[in-house]
Amino acid sequence: MQIQQNLPKILNERVLWITALLTALCLAAGLVSYFFLPVEFGSTTIANNFGQQFRLAFSRTGFVFLFIYLLLLATHNREWSQQIFSNFFNAVTYPLNLAVFRIFFFAALCQWIDLGTTLRLSRLPAELRVAPFGLEWLTPIIPINEPLARFACYLLFLASFAALIGLFTSISAWVTVIVGVYALGIPQLYGNVGHYHHLIWIAAILAASRCGDYFSCDAVFAAWKRADRGVVAPPAASQAYALPLRFVWLVIGSVYFFPGVRKFWISGLDWVFTDNFRYHLYRKWLENHWVPGFRVDNYPALFMPMALSAILFEAAFIFLVFLPRFRPWIALIGFSFHSAVEFIMRISFWTLQVCYVSFVNWYGLLKWVGLRFYPRDMYVVYNGNDKLFRRAIATIRVFDLFDRITYVNALDKPALAAHNLTWLDPGGILADVHTVVSQSTWKGFAAYRALSFRVPIFWPILPLLYIPPVLAVCDRIYCTMTGSRTCDLRQTTSNLDDFRANQVWRSRTLVVLSTFLIFVNVPFGIAGIKSAWPFACYPTFEVILGAQRQTLEIVPLGASGEIINLNQTLKQEIPFNSYRGMVRHILTGSEESLVIDRDMGQEDRLKALWQVATRNSDQSNEIVTVQFYRVTLWSPPEKWEENPASRELLFELQV
Repeated sequence: MQIQQNLPKILNERVLWITALLTALCLAAGLVSYFFLPVEFGSTTIANNFGQQFRLAFSRTGFVFLFIYLLLLATHNREWSQQIFSNFFNAVTYPLNLAVFRIFFFAALCQWIDLGTTLRLSRLPAELRVAPFGLEWLTPIIPINEPLARFACYLLFLASFAALIGLFTSISAWVTVIVGVYALGIPQLYGNVGHYHHLIWIAAILAASRCGDYFSCDAVFAAWKRADRGVVAPPAASQAYALPLRFVWLVIGSVYFFPGVRKFWISGLDWVFTDNFRYHLYRKWLENHWVPGFRVDNYPALFMPMALSAILFEAAFIFLVFLPRFRPWIALIGFSFHSAVEFIMRISFWTLQVCYVSFVNWYGLLKWVGLRFYPRDMYVVYNGNDKLFRRAIATIRVFDLFDRITYVNALDKPALAAHNLTWLDPGGILADVHTVVSQSTWKGFAAYRALSFRVPIFWPILPLLYIPPVLAVCDRIYCTMTGSRTCDLRQTTSNLDDFRANQVWRSRTLVVLSTFLIFVNVPFGIAGIKSAWPFACYPTFEVILGAQRQTLEIVPLGASGEIINLNQTLKQEIPFNSYRGMVRHILTGSEESLVIDRDMGQEDRLKALWQVATRNSDQSNEIVTVQFYRVTLWSPPEKWEENPASRELLFELQV
């Protein structure tokens, strides 16, 4: 009877072992094939040969078995899986952690806005626009001109800055999302889609969250309202502050997951164990006309593990983020991963690196720092029946990052006794705010100045508070305000029911919106659609590259056949990334090219490109003929001197 009861469990375990064994055998077969179906290192291409197809078949079969194994493992340990998901989404954290991420994120977004590039692109002719995937119908009717682009960028900056300081945080963040789709979308319409879509997604998540409840202007206004009800404490740790950060982690994971999986699915083991990674390096070096000081391409024992680790990291990130013990490590690895990519390829994803701020427990870190810098306890004693004092204390607590100040109501006798403060003058602590450290006591304005040492937001003005004229003015202001204060004897109420109802509503909105953002991007990731906005698969680098690449060469000729150089003029008119994207779309034979707007002919695009090149050139009158060539270049730095490898005349324009 017991054997029959345990039979399903035994069968499941055997299926797990068999699936794991099949996965290992498939990958092992692909690796062994390198010995009897070797790759010719240094060849111009390794695609479409029998060895690659053999390994690709085993790579994909192994991937399928691995997916089945993980699915069976989660099913077999159902209670463990459910507990992990429950702990992940039901976690609580302090509002400080979400507030710090809000500040870093919107500061990065303000920095990302490139007014000059946006205006330059808005002046380009419509013939050079390439509609992102799915927006073919919308691109022709979108109004794009310099005044509108300038207004959108200014509005985006103002909205982002308002969200940064927490002024009407939710509204400012939503304006950032709406205006950002247009302002940040203008550079996406000219041949090259820059992958900063996460700025829009995460801004929307923050707009639906309670990210303005701490260290913000809105937090000050809310603190005054709470103080008027008798509550001076800021919001406590809650799921409402942890949930947005969890969805930010999932957004980062979705950014990585599909590029990692597609590398393995499209190219298999050859993406790692061939010269492919080396040629990806060469292509970026050729585009930038730059070679790093350390040539990692000269060490296969180094760049092949790097290629393997890139796939493993990207594919595993979204799963490991559910496990608390792995989060610090994947955050450190992710930040280092982007730093390494920028070092060896000059591909910067610093706006994604900023998002790793969300992994830090800032409340715990700052409290630890506070304990080291301020080992002695500080107490602030105030009259809890005084409306002005309550507002002042509630405001200070919104910015008390180190949490090394204990606030005590002078009317709360048990609290005074618990903190050994009964020796203070009972009448004095009702008339003025008192700050106490050991046996040292300050009152009135001096009490506020003393506590300012432990509140970082006041540090910039602290030196001014010791200048006699400034001190005299501050004392007079304090005396005037305290002389006009009123006593408020109503009972302390926290109004928790209204707060919880609002919290539930905001949390539901957040869950629905975040789930939509993540899952609507899944089809783009599965299909590998990179040229789209505002949803897209991030760069995959999935294709096996060879030692050559193609580009466009423009040769202006004068009346006597001499070459007139206009390259510098073209660089001034069109940003490099956009120009590279336009060239890729014009050269429809490129393996990475996806011409979305097929109604526009190649000659029309070349003519429009030429108009831009000569728009502000003083030498345009000297040009008689313009020749456009498809040029094949060697990407290895050692062969740059041999470029071009070949040239093909595409079109000749008579000016």
